[in-house]
This record gives sequence, C-alpha cells and structure tokens, in this order.
Amino acid sequence: MPAGQNSINTNVGALVALQNMNSINSRLDQTQNRVSTGFKVTGAVDDASSFSIAQGLRGELKAYSAVSQGLAQARGVMTVAEAGATSVSNLVGDIKKKVVELANAAITTAQRSILTADFDQLVDQVRAFLNQATFQGTNLLNSGAATVNVISDIDGSTIELRPNDLIGDLDTFS
Repeated sequence: MPAGQNSINTNVGALVALQNMNSINSRLDQTQNRVSTGFKVTGAVDDASSFSIAQGLRGELKAYSAVSQGLAQARGVMTVAEAGATSVSNLVGDIKKKVVELANAAITTAQRSILTADFDQLVDQVRAFLNQATFQGTNLLNSGAATVNVISDIDGSTIELRPNDLIGDLDTFS
C-alpha cells in the first residue's frame, strides 16, 4: 500500500463506526432541513405523496391569503364609507335645526342671513365629509363612484359593494 493512504477495510470496527456516522449525518441533515424550512416533508425525495399533498395545501393557503387581502380592502372601503355617512348623520340634526329656525317668520332679515350662512356652512361640511370618505381611491359616497367587486372565496365568488351618490342627493337638497 502506498504511503499516505489509509484503509479501513481491514478494520471492521472502524467500518461499522463510519457507516453509523454517515447514517447519523444523513438523518441530521434531514432534521436540519426540516427545522430550517418548517416542513416535515421538504421535497419529493422525502415522501412523494405527502409532498404532493403539502404542495396542494400550500397553494390553497396562498389563495386564501389573496382572498383575505381582498376582504381587508373591502373592509377598509366600507369602514371609511361608514365613518363618512356617520359624520353626515351627526350633522343632519344641526341642519334640521337651522331649517326650523329659518321657517320662523318672526326672525329679522339679518338673523335670516346669519342662519342661511350657517345652513350653507353645514351643507358644505357635509359635502367635505362625503368627498373625504375615500379609501385607496374608492369613495362609495361620491357621485360617479363605480361598483367595487371584491373576491370572497378561492372559487372566484365576489361581493359587490355598490356606491350611493350622496353628493348628488345633497346637491338636490341645497
């Protein structure tokens, strides 16, 4: 045997130890791979059928994540629209009060002018609330708003958010 070469073929104990060490290293690599990825089956080599099932589930999870994002956006649009409508609703009592005060025939011309200015200011405030009820470019309370279709399930089902032209209604009121 040339110098510098070792042979373990003659040492049965060393051969068994080497086989055990290789087996342990292989299992250690597999365990480290599972720990680093978080997956029990990291590839088709580990278990082809389980890997195939796991890949299908991962795809569905991604689809549900996309649906969740769409629903979150719809929730944002509806929350902002609700806040705008609530703000308008809160002002309606003040507007009604001004209308009743303006209906009083006993008020002077100067008082009528002040009440009319107050009324116009309240209507402008309502218009501002309605115009500002926008979430990522969508305003369901403004004129010309388009219907928003939001995906609601991985099968492609959608929820339709229909706008209501409160600005147009306000223009006919004032």
